[in-house]
Amino acid sequence: MSQFIPAGNSLPFSQSTVLHRRMDTILFAASPEAEKSFTPVANEEVSPFTESLCRSLLEDKSQDVFDLGININKQLKHFFPTVYYEDGTVIAHKLAPVMESCLTKHLRLLLPAELDD
Repeated sequence: MSQFIPAGNSLPFSQSTVLHRRMDTILFAASPEAEKSFTPVANEEVSPFTESLCRSLLEDKSQDVFDLGININKQLKHFFPTVYYEDGTVIAHKLAPVMESCLTKHLRLLLPAELDD
């Protein structure tokens, strides 16, 4: 049977110190916590963030998740969703997608060798 220890530590678990409770996790978000994110009014449309994420994955299924985050930011950098508020105010908002990572290794959804030609 396999034995495991906290990632990034070579000591037995009883003697180890957990370095980070989110070790080996990654988070993609349309905006920073406590900020606004936007979605279309029409139910059949997807949010700019979701569309950008899917488009980037379709363009390169073997990209590293760090590159994925960079590509999402590049696609949304010049997109400013216009919001019409109930009081008549109209504001074009800048998007600020976020990628937070505590990965200790590179992560790819597919290896380049696994891609179909």
